Amino acid sequence: PTPFPYTTLFRSVAFSPDGQTIVSGGRDGAVRLWNIQGNPIGNPSQGHRFAVAAIAVSPDGKTIASGSYDGLRLWDMQGNPIDLPVQEDSDEGSATNINGSQVEQLLQASRNAVHSLAFSLDGQTLISGQGGGTLRLWNLRGNPPVQTIRGHKDTVFSVTVMPDRYDVEFTDGYQQGTIVSGSRDG
Repeated sequence: PTPFPYTTLFRSVAFSPDGQTIVSGGRDGAVRLWNIQGNPIGNPSQGHRFAVAAIAVSPDGKTIASGSYDGLRLWDMQGNPIDLPVQEDSDEGSATNINGSQVEQLLQASRNAVHSLAFSLDGQTLISGQGGGTLRLWNLRGNPPVQTIRGHKDTVFSVTVMPDRYDVEFTDGYQQGTIVSGSRDG
């Protein structure tokens, strides 16, 4: 069989930390898992109404984050939706815990689309790059809620965490690493 027998364009891809699984986000809003030979693993995970612009896999290889124009979703490595620990109240900027019966609720990352994603080095914080020059740091331990960083004037199309000797202050304490982001403005 042909590797990656899929005709819709991929918008984003990421490897699992062990290098054995590829995760793709499609223009059709689906998240797909592939083995290293390019064969599909399971069925596509449907959760977004728009193209998946960003994919990230947690450092422990247990969680996939996907971002789209309609927000952010979390998945396990079998492609199943998982509990979302916080949901932002977009009107007031506060967050509340989500219980297990609401797995399908969409984590509204903000009024702006999610264009890029990265996990912190310990996997407990998810960083989303968004429109309006905004980075958001989501606490995945279920603690309130979001830390917002504004430094760009345009959409943040790329974000990563670089391990180094500097401390980054996340909402729940200090961690090693530097957040690096890219936009049309630098």
